[in-house]
Amino acid sequence: GAVLVAVGARPASRGGEAASDSTLRVDRDAGVAATEEKLGYIISRDRYLKRDELGVIYQLCVAPGTQRKLVGASLVAEVFRRSAYGCKLYCCWCAQDIAANYFWESLGFVPIAFRAGSTKKSRVHIFWQRRVHVDDVTTPWWYPCATNGGAIREDRLVFPIPPGVHWKDVCAPVLSKIEGVVSKSDEVDHPISGYPQMKDETGEKLPARRDQKPVVKQKRAGEAPTPRRVQFGAPSAQALAMVEKSKKKPPFDKAQGRSQKRAKVKNDPALVAKARELRDRWMDQLNAHPGALLALGKYEVARQLTTEAARAAEPMALLEPAKVLDASARAA
Repeated sequence: GAVLVAVGARPASRGGEAASDSTLRVDRDAGVAATEEKLGYIISRDRYLKRDELGVIYQLCVAPGTQRKLVGASLVAEVFRRSAYGCKLYCCWCAQDIAANYFWESLGFVPIAFRAGSTKKSRVHIFWQRRVHVDDVTTPWWYPCATNGGAIREDRLVFPIPPGVHWKDVCAPVLSKIEGVVSKSDEVDHPISGYPQMKDETGEKLPARRDQKPVVKQKRAGEAPTPRRVQFGAPSAQALAMVEKSKKKPPFDKAQGRSQKRAKVKNDPALVAKARELRDRWMDQLNAHPGALLALGKYEVARQLTTEAARAAEPMALLEPAKVLDASARAA
């Protein structure tokens, strides 16, 4: 994707105030002058999931000292201005438990769908979307029914946010997984020290789960410390035998361990088909009523074509057939 960097004037050495000719400049070039500093950056792409009309913002970062100064809004507006003319929508994924959701809401993005995040953090990701052009009310909304990329590398279903439900109140459902596929966040091949060892009905030990809380034995007040064995002098023959035994252990196979940890979790194809049908039905109802989604933006970042650009974008008027025949007759 494209990376844009916001550059501004460096604060003056005296007084801590910015120079009088300080201006915000957004450019692809990361180089800055001696009197300038980087204020933030944005990573985006004007084509997402093989759809020409949909763009995506992967990451937006603003320096802590320059937040709430329209730096992020300027970066988003510049992305809209530089995107292809056929790109009519922009989207982004944002974790539900961070304050950046209010930023996207202030720019006019609307929450359409959500998905489950990583099992380790138990997060929910909100799918925000916005139309690029000013006064555009005809471009249909869209969201993917499933995703399989990103840093998590897991198949996750995407569900629409029901009407009347706030984006802060949605919860990711727990879905069944395909048999034979193990998630590295669910199970491990060896028991974890400090975690309870689970057993099945036959009494056989089950692999420990990473989401279990370790058992910590609390000592009572006034209880004597646990005695430990301390040895001074040369090690015994038993200790030397244990050291030699540990040296003879086969080395750990990194390739085998890596392949086991990266076992990808896949959703049931039947659930994926139902999620796709739910998406299609919900999008038909949503796009049939343009006023169903109301943007609560405070800042206008939509792209508005200038007069010259609008004239260039208009279709070229065709010549009348009579004039074409007259011109061909004269040439003959």
